[in-house]
Amino acid sequence: MPLISSGLSYLGAVSPNVAAAYIKNNDFAFAGFGRMIFANPNFAKQILNEGKIDVKMQCIACSKCTELMRAGSTPGCVIRDPLYTKLYKEKLTKNIEKAKKLSLEESQLKSYLKSKYGVTPMFIAIIAGFIEYTFFGRF
Repeated sequence: MPLISSGLSYLGAVSPNVAAAYIKNNDFAFAGFGRMIFANPNFAKQILNEGKIDVKMQCIACSKCTELMRAGSTPGCVIRDPLYTKLYKEKLTKNIEKAKKLSLEESQLKSYLKSKYGVTPMFIAIIAGFIEYTFFGRF
């Protein structure tokens, strides 16, 4: 069964050499590059034509492309592509506003529980865990 490697983008400039060595040793049949394609769409041509990746265009493994994806946006390289830099800033701003709102709601919930029942959310979580463990044998 042919294997496909993954995670090679993390290795940066040496990734083509690592991939070539593993393929030559039959450790895997295909080299999988994910994030590198976002940072440098021409990396495959560079490897074939020049034998290396342009280090100024390589993935730096910052994970901002995956942050975009988790935020519900199309993933792309925030560092190398101005379009994705703009998207990232927009999503970041929205997430900061959302976090502030959630923080306010959380503090309001804490105040409500404290005034109404004299307990904190942590106390409720501890009690819920105790009930789960005691009655259902799981945590």
